Amino acid sequence: MDDWLPLTRFIRAGREVVFDPCRKLLVPATPEELVRQCFVQYLQQALGYPIANLLTEEHLSRWGKARSRRRADIIAVLHEHTDEGHWMPTPLLVVECKAPKVSLLDDHLDQLLAYDDIVETETGLVVLTNGLVTHWYDRFTEELTILEQPVRFRDALDTAARTPIPPSPPQPRPPFGMPTDATRELFLTAGVVGRGSSPSRYEELFNLAGLFHLEPEPPPYEGAFRGHAFLECGDRVTGFGNAAGGRWDGFYRYFHIRSPDGESQVVSISVLGKMLTRDDPRFGNTSGHTMLVVAVDDFDRRHNSLQLDLDRFSLREGDRVRIWHDGRLTRGKRGAAKRADVVEFVAQHAPHLVSDGTVQLGSFPADRLATWADVQPLVENLIEYALVRDRFRNEPLGQHRQ
Repeated sequence: MDDWLPLTRFIRAGREVVFDPCRKLLVPATPEELVRQCFVQYLQQALGYPIANLLTEEHLSRWGKARSRRRADIIAVLHEHTDEGHWMPTPLLVVECKAPKVSLLDDHLDQLLAYDDIVETETGLVVLTNGLVTHWYDRFTEELTILEQPVRFRDALDTAARTPIPPSPPQPRPPFGMPTDATRELFLTAGVVGRGSSPSRYEELFNLAGLFHLEPEPPPYEGAFRGHAFLECGDRVTGFGNAAGGRWDGFYRYFHIRSPDGESQVVSISVLGKMLTRDDPRFGNTSGHTMLVVAVDDFDRRHNSLQLDLDRFSLREGDRVRIWHDGRLTRGKRGAAKRADVVEFVAQHAPHLVSDGTVQLGSFPADRLATWADVQPLVENLIEYALVRDRFRNEPLGQHRQ
């Protein structure tokens, strides 16, 4: 297909990967995945489907097929409000992708139509492709019809008799200073700032949280830092588990980087409030503090590398707020590591991060709204620290002392 463009490929864990702009993660560059990502790019750039309206590898269980482990390769949707005021994706198009060496058969079409029976597209548009041959079908005609031309996004909307609903205006970032009652309740209810954080810290916590959650533009970072290269920055709504079995779901800023060894990584950072509980039968007692969360994608697995308690590990010094860490780290079933061992390991692999026996991560302004330029050194250090912590976790016990 002439309109398809070549994909940029990267290396992750010794494997060739591509970046999926829908899921915001790196995925192995299998032949079928290359077709899927090329078609996503084609839908977006040639046919006008906004990337926010494209879902990849979407579980059919989301569309009413309980317990199904099957996934649709690509679903184009229109985001609409329900009567209850929630966002609901209305399907416009379902795409089934095969590897180029796979001939398109009636069995594959039957599979695609079975997916559409579950998803129930508003348009009856389904697509079958192997990257070399692509068939667009209209199943709402009297007989299943092969279309002569692909269907652009605006034409799919016309077919569904819908018009795109403009997105709600973004919540403005609050001005610098102590938050108003309305802003405080918004941040606390959304779980952006923890209800257990001291109100005396609100000015600085809301400053950093407001940057990560409400700054309308993504970080404009590019170039290299200590051998790492920024490839792309953006935002995503997702969740990450930790070694203790918890989850941290919410809005993250992601950073697609290339490490000095040529490995591509996707590292995500957010400010999120921890649950506040007292004598809870399941969770016991939890602080409800505000956490700086740094997470790393590892293909389909994703995990928190760092949950830094900003109430404990940040300190106002004049017109700056300094962020540091003591090296605390949990390695799953192996339990907590000795903090001194972690700091020693960081000193070996990222010596610029260690001073006076602690990990020094950077700072942000305490006398004005923080900008992405202000926190770039902090972001760079958080990325490095998270990746070094993962190296520590993956090494056999005691090996780092050798």
